[in-house]
Amino acid sequence: MSEAFFGWNKRNIDTFIKNLVDVKKNIPVQKKIEKPEREWTFKKVIIRLFAYPFCLFLIGLGVYMIFNPVNWKSQGAGIGAMTIAAIYLLL
Repeated sequence: MSEAFFGWNKRNIDTFIKNLVDVKKNIPVQKKIEKPEREWTFKKVIIRLFAYPFCLFLIGLGVYMIFNPVNWKSQGAGIGAMTIAAIYLLL
């Protein structure tokens, strides 16, 4: 799980050190109000309209490749295609 948060530890340490220096210098804490990221922008909707059906296609192709192998590599490719599609859909 630590791979998903790559770089966060350094960012947290840098923020902590900056705030610690500000406290030592008696600088008041500045609160930042972050704008939440919009989940349903036009660009994201268009990407999802193409990506989700493509993932379903990859899962179907993977199942077909597993049950009807052409050679010994096709079953592995089917599992790989299904894994990539599932990871995209879950994240």
